[in-house]
Amino acid sequence: MTLTRYDLMVIGAGAAGSSAANEAAAHGMRVGLIERDKLGGTYLNYGCDPTKALLHIASIHHQAQQAAMYGIQIPSADIDWPGIQRYVQGVIEQVRGGTPIQAREKLRQRGIEVIEGEAEFISEHEMGIGGRLYEAARIIITAGSHTITPPIRGLDHTGFLTNVDVMKLPQLPHSLAIIGGGPLGVEFAQMFRRFDVEVTLLESKPTLLEHEDSELVKLLEQVLRQEGVQIETGVTLQQAELTPQGKRLRFQDASRRQRELDVTDILLATGREPNLAPLHLEAADVRSDNNRILVDATLRTSVPHIWAAGDVIGGMRLTHVASAQGKAAARNALSHHPQNFNLQVVPWVIFTDPPWHMWEAQRSSYAPVASPIAWGVPCLRRTHAPSSMDVPQDSSSS
Repeated sequence: MTLTRYDLMVIGAGAAGSSAANEAAAHGMRVGLIERDKLGGTYLNYGCDPTKALLHIASIHHQAQQAAMYGIQIPSADIDWPGIQRYVQGVIEQVRGGTPIQAREKLRQRGIEVIEGEAEFISEHEMGIGGRLYEAARIIITAGSHTITPPIRGLDHTGFLTNVDVMKLPQLPHSLAIIGGGPLGVEFAQMFRRFDVEVTLLESKPTLLEHEDSELVKLLEQVLRQEGVQIETGVTLQQAELTPQGKRLRFQDASRRQRELDVTDILLATGREPNLAPLHLEAADVRSDNNRILVDATLRTSVPHIWAAGDVIGGMRLTHVASAQGKAAARNALSHHPQNFNLQVVPWVIFTDPPWHMWEAQRSSYAPVASPIAWGVPCLRRTHAPSSMDVPQDSSSS
């Protein structure tokens, strides 16, 4: 078997992996960047960039529908879904820096070779990819994550959508059940509703966004309901099945009543878990626990020359966090004196309309403190939500 050697190999070309590869290449390393799907990973192809483009387009359509209240008459604001998809693919290509072939060539010129395929450890320094053997002095694991499939009877047979499938829908569904009331669920609920899809948002917890400020959650629920999103919290999903017209979910609602919901399709927004199984970490003696790779404060794993960053180590699954971790892991992998990764203050946004701006600080004891920054609402919008809301910060978190 042919053996190819690199100074450093990165497993996964998403936010963390791309950042790590570019940082290592900038220091003169010969880098192998492994990707089993598309260059750019989830965040570029199925996550942040395309979903935010879709959210923006949905907002434009919504504004056109509401224009009459401002004295602007728009006779028609029809949705051209294939046209929208072409625009979104253009956004992806622009962010990537061209076609996949062009992007690969740009990386090659920087000293980064893209290797397509599924990586698995053979030993602490060796990996097998598509029947070929690769070796590296240093390795960074940034393999990303995938959607969690909830244990609902019949769901696998019935079929469902994930954020990956949304990017290649041949047409918009007439109706949609979204399972999961976290950030992704509420963003998709508002987006699809603004594309004139009948949306029902289902959450097993008593409220949407259970970890966020309860007052703001109530305001967001109010906005979503005003736009026509049906919200069911405190539900127990029991069964999914096919029907002649589409799909049916059977569930128990918050009042313990047995209910049925018939929809065209089902979208999962149920959280994500790391892509660890294909890696065969045990072959390299890389330790994991609770489905995440264990790292120290410098992002080093249990093996001195192997590092990890992004979703595979758990914690906050945010693109900018993963990107910063990837860069830090690469710097530390090349350093004789690795530095602790600083995660003291992390901002994030839930991209509903109005958007929800948050930040999280770490006390010295590493206990997270989350605080809303603002709830921005256009001041002339006809809604009961206030034009803005600033929530006083706990002085202990500053």
